[in-house]
Amino acid sequence: MSRLRLLLLAAALALAAGSSHGFEFHEATLDAIHLGFKNGSLTSTALVRFYLSQISRLNPLVHAVIEVNPDALRQAARADAERRSSGDRQIGGLHGVPVLLKDNIATRDQLNTTAGSMALLGSVVRRDAGVVARLRRAGAVVIGKANMDEWANFRSAIGTGGWSARGGQGKNPYVLSSPPCGSSTGPAIAAAANMVAVTLGTETDGSILCPSSLNSVVGIKPTVGLTSRAGVIPISPRQDTVGPICRTVADAVHVLDAIVGYDELDAVATRAASKYIPEGGYTQFLKIDGLKGKRIGVPNGFFDFEDGTIRQMVYQQHLKTLERNGVVVIQNLDIADLDVIQNATVSGELAVLAAEFKISLNAYLSDLSFSPVRSLADIIQFNNAHPDEEMLKQFGQLIFLVSENTTGIGSVEKAAIQQLDDLTANGVEKVMKEHRLDAIVAPDSSSATVLAIAGLPGIAVPAGYDEQGAPFGISFGGLKGYEPRLIEIAYAFEQATKVRNPPMFKQPICRTISDAVRVLDVIVGYDARDAVATKKASRYIPRGGYMQFLRTDGLRGKRIGIPNGFFNYPNGTVQHTILHQHLDTMRKHGAILIDNINIANLGLILDVLNNGEQIALPAEFKLSLDAYLSDLSYSPVHSLADVIAFNNAHPIEERLKDFGQLIFLVAENTTGIGAPERAAIQELKKLSADGLEKLMKELKLDAIMTPNDSAASVLAIGGMPGITVPAGYGKLGVPFGICFGGLKGYEPRLIEIAYAFEQVTRVRKIPTFSP
Repeated sequence: MSRLRLLLLAAALALAAGSSHGFEFHEATLDAIHLGFKNGSLTSTALVRFYLSQISRLNPLVHAVIEVNPDALRQAARADAERRSSGDRQIGGLHGVPVLLKDNIATRDQLNTTAGSMALLGSVVRRDAGVVARLRRAGAVVIGKANMDEWANFRSAIGTGGWSARGGQGKNPYVLSSPPCGSSTGPAIAAAANMVAVTLGTETDGSILCPSSLNSVVGIKPTVGLTSRAGVIPISPRQDTVGPICRTVADAVHVLDAIVGYDELDAVATRAASKYIPEGGYTQFLKIDGLKGKRIGVPNGFFDFEDGTIRQMVYQQHLKTLERNGVVVIQNLDIADLDVIQNATVSGELAVLAAEFKISLNAYLSDLSFSPVRSLADIIQFNNAHPDEEMLKQFGQLIFLVSENTTGIGSVEKAAIQQLDDLTANGVEKVMKEHRLDAIVAPDSSSATVLAIAGLPGIAVPAGYDEQGAPFGISFGGLKGYEPRLIEIAYAFEQATKVRNPPMFKQPICRTISDAVRVLDVIVGYDARDAVATKKASRYIPRGGYMQFLRTDGLRGKRIGIPNGFFNYPNGTVQHTILHQHLDTMRKHGAILIDNINIANLGLILDVLNNGEQIALPAEFKLSLDAYLSDLSYSPVHSLADVIAFNNAHPIEERLKDFGQLIFLVAENTTGIGAPERAAIQELKKLSADGLEKLMKELKLDAIMTPNDSAASVLAIGGMPGITVPAGYGKLGVPFGICFGGLKGYEPRLIEIAYAFEQVTRVRKIPTFSP
């Protein structure tokens, strides 16, 4: 069993024993956490356990965390002990608070620092990154490393879209099919999904502002040099910065206060930026009236949304909100050469970054105590040697190759840097000074490059949710050292709008019967590549499609059977009570329920080891999978045998010790559809004919009704349809459902029944993520 799984399992099991009663963990702010510490309703240990439990439950879905710190609970226990012994003595502002770090921020502990790449796995840093050292001095508990676009999205020309070899594909917790953005993908997802309250990200160009906007959290991109980059896997010393990603502006500002300041290991930048740090810190600028008197510019070229769209209407409302709260909004401003600034190739940004990346990365690698790679050239070679793990075919490494071909900061690069400086001086700096602006405002991270090329600060704040429920944000940017003004603006805007909602983890469709039916209408039909099955089943497709069967009176007159052997819940249980209530509801709406009916040989049908299913399926699986693999244009595996060999060669990634591959081995040992398989298939057909089919025809049933998926095998062996609908929630809040199943082609009847049932019961609730 992997270390991550063991740690998460242990934390989940310990949660009940060590939880804090009366503290609301979900959406907890730093102020609430500190109050809980103070009044005794919360301990650091309980908080770490809760977040480890959240990671255990949610990470398989959203891939926000690469690894958790095996020392986190010990650090939390130490923080609790320090708090008990401190009395009234002041302790660090983040004391006992778990912090999740982007995987390019170094920690000198048992955690890896890899920028998401397999190439750096096992490398050892000499010291904590500068910002981590400050976090530890503030008392923070480092809970783990967050997923990210591999190499901060500076490997591939097409971008990696929130993916890394070590962390997998990050998913937007609001709408799982929506882009999460990057490269600080994991920190933004984790903060949004209540997997932690405090995270740190990094930005070169958009990597804090973009994922913060698209995951409905707050991200602060500080003035370059305000936070140390020492110990951070680099791209550019001109543009790299480290900043907090949290759920609220106040939390992000508390973290900013903890991480700013001079660092001798990043001396030039941090010394130059130190003059911007206000005496008394940044929390003094969390002012509810922070919008009053501010001059905010709205540059042309950003808010170009079609009239009537949610984004267009919401952003217009926000601009009016700013004005109502005392802002002088100056619209229709032109940033000179904006099109050039936004084109990294034309502006010179990409040329400079490529040269800076090679120099900076090679310097970082040379300072490691141990590393399997020591240069960008080594990483390129590693990727070539591990094309599958690093998804080389899908993403390539063009930027790496371009960077490796550079030879330092020469005349071309110096000219490009000068051009970037001129674009800033004649662009955003000139506009802001001429109009005496405190900030510019833009949707999402659309102004990120304008700020990035000169190391200017920005803050992203949740702004709204689109038609599908996917978040979008609004960002405020300013000149170097404008953090106090931006904090006042962002905090007051947040308090005036209070946009943010917790994530729903929505699939793009199918929370409802009507959604599922719309999709069904799209995907049914004949396909020459699956000719036999689709031609035979096409006769069941009704003229006019399936939407016509979404009828609120769809239960009326339907004959629904309740087979014995499924509803075996003890009297008095929640499931027993609710399911019987549903039966009464269906009767009230006209359904004719026939109960106490028997499906012949049900015990054998449900016994997959003895009914022939496990004889037929392995042979069919091997034949079908090998055919699929042989038809691929390219594949690293070409047969089931290759897949088995791959799993044996990658036991950790494929969790071979945990799950094994017994069915694969059984399937590989088959030799096609022979006499035993044909006999098994015939037996399954007979069980279906003598069982469900005979019962439904004799009793003239439109459907059978069973709890959850308990009748799945009954339907499966005959290729029969079924629809599952939410039915209720158990004592612990765990959902359960009802399934309506029928004979081949019975989809219209099942849709009528399921839709009418859904409309009269309206059981489904949004998830609460209860621990």
